[in-house]
Amino acid sequence: MRSLTAVTLNPRSQRKPKGEGHARRAEILAAAERIFVEHGYEGATIRKIADEVGLSSTALYMHFPEKSAILHEICSRAFSSLLQANEAAITRLIGAILLEQSDEWATQRARYMTLETISAISDTAPVSLPAVAA
Repeated sequence: MRSLTAVTLNPRSQRKPKGEGHARRAEILAAAERIFVEHGYEGATIRKIADEVGLSSTALYMHFPEKSAILHEICSRAFSSLLQANEAAITRLIGAILLEQSDEWATQRARYMTLETISAISDTAPVSLPAVAA
């Protein structure tokens, strides 16, 4: 008599508790990114992605309508991350430039004579400038 051994070829993951679909979505995106890198866009299939996460293809379609939507989400997140990193760098750069300009302005200002300095060494009566209206 032969004994049969049960072999699970495609273990399904446990269902996430209600309200934790974002965690499953993140798992799908991580698996899809690995598969896209390994097999390319054309070589990646919904079936491969679903198998990697332990879902059926039907369950995966509950999160994404098609393969291109998965790739779009991966790219969108990557570009958003790059944009945030670049915005911080640009802000630091602009701050450094403004600080440098401010220091340069203070240095240059000290090189020029003020009206008070000129009047002290002048033979003529002091010059006054009209007040500027605010």
